[in-house]
Amino acid sequence: MNSILNERSPRQGEDLAGAANEVTRLVRGESSPTGAAQPTTDTAAAVSFLQWLRPEGPWLLVVKHPERNGFRPKLFSPGQEADLVQWLAGLSSQNVYYHLNTTRDGLEKKAAKSDVTAVRFLHVDIDPRAGEDVGEERQRILNLLTYKLPAGVPLPTTIINSGGGYQALWALREPIPLDGSETQTAEAERYTRWLEGVFGADNCHNVDRVLRLPGSINNPDAKKRAKGRIAALATIVEFHPERLYGLESFQQAPAQGAAAPAAVRAPSAALTAVSLGDVERLDSVDDLDK
Repeated sequence: MNSILNERSPRQGEDLAGAANEVTRLVRGESSPTGAAQPTTDTAAAVSFLQWLRPEGPWLLVVKHPERNGFRPKLFSPGQEADLVQWLAGLSSQNVYYHLNTTRDGLEKKAAKSDVTAVRFLHVDIDPRAGEDVGEERQRILNLLTYKLPAGVPLPTTIINSGGGYQALWALREPIPLDGSETQTAEAERYTRWLEGVFGADNCHNVDRVLRLPGSINNPDAKKRAKGRIAALATIVEFHPERLYGLESFQQAPAQGAAAPAAVRAPSAALTAVSLGDVERLDSVDDLDK
């Protein structure tokens, strides 16, 4: 497996002036998932990211041991940053995730779709394709998210190196309100299913998505370690808080059960429209952001 220490975003290292809460340390150098050094949790970057993501809080995080099923939730609010730093510092051997979208007040469990009250970001999660060179795949993904964007897709607000693949977020100028109903949820998810399709991305369009927290460590399980993966720091490689979008900047995938036109299909991918409903697909989110 080739090292990817030299891969770079075309705009990596851009100035972050104007970012909410004066986040000035979020754009970092790449961390290699095959490097020799054991990474250290960057608690300051993690807190700064959460402050930008949701300045008013709260921040609902979940923790997963790499060798065990199930999640342990933890809720923090503004004013508890010192407690958050101390908590994160003790989790360097585990996997920490954040809820991307707003959840019900006081919720202290991993959210279900019905617990999400608003979609504030559209997102995509892209991992290296199985059987391909990992270094080349990671560079391909980064290119896709920067200067080789699919037609009609605007530049992301932020790009995150998850320690395996890459994730991108598009901040919405106005959130999509949700009432917990399946109808509203499915309608909102048509935007992320469209992004998923045009990028050929992982199945990750759900509104209750948890994503790896920047500044935390991607700790692979035994199966992945046997394939050469080691712990890697999740970092932000691009951050443009001024990029706010209206929904008119995006398209929607067809309603579930409808035939998908070629425009929402990834190149060279043969896709079949399957209605999965509100099904929990995998036991481990590690399989979603490898």
